[in-house]
Amino acid sequence: MAHSSATPARLTAVTARLAAAAATAAAVLLPGEARADGGTAASLMSRENAIQNATLWMPPGARITSTNCTEMVIDSSNRYVCTVQWGPSGFVIGPVPPPLA
Repeated sequence: MAHSSATPARLTAVTARLAAAAATAAAVLLPGEARADGGTAASLMSRENAIQNATLWMPPGARITSTNCTEMVIDSSNRYVCTVQWGPSGFVIGPVPPPLA
């Protein structure tokens, strides 16, 4: 039987680094996540690029209502993760309903 010199604390630290690396890779490689009212995306390039990526699924006519960005430093590299919320651009003007009888 082989003897392992890894301690539980060292395994926990390695597991945490692997989980952080996997999450970063997923955020960088995957284009982002979109919901009906917002989107989230990441970028290695810049905060502006992350915001642009998060708005890729924004419906036509919608307007940005809020932006929240987080900058992370992982292995001496900056990562930007931004969530953008959007809403309707204003009142929708449609046909006038018929008068009540």
